[in-house]
Amino acid sequence: MPIQCLLQGAFGVRISRGRLSSSVQKAAEALAEPYVEIGQEVRSTSAVHADERSWRVEKNGT
Repeated sequence: MPIQCLLQGAFGVRISRGRLSSSVQKAAEALAEPYVEIGQEVRSTSAVHADERSWRVEKNGT
């Protein structure tokens, strides 16, 4: 399913591929520095923990 269909169906937002591409590019530029900083912080810590436990999901979706 194209992201445009998802956005329109879920939020009523109509967006062109060009606008979507531009928005993704702007977000990537805005997050580039924090991404590098987070990577440096993680590499500099003495221990890194990732919780890989699964989440139980009931049949009714909760």
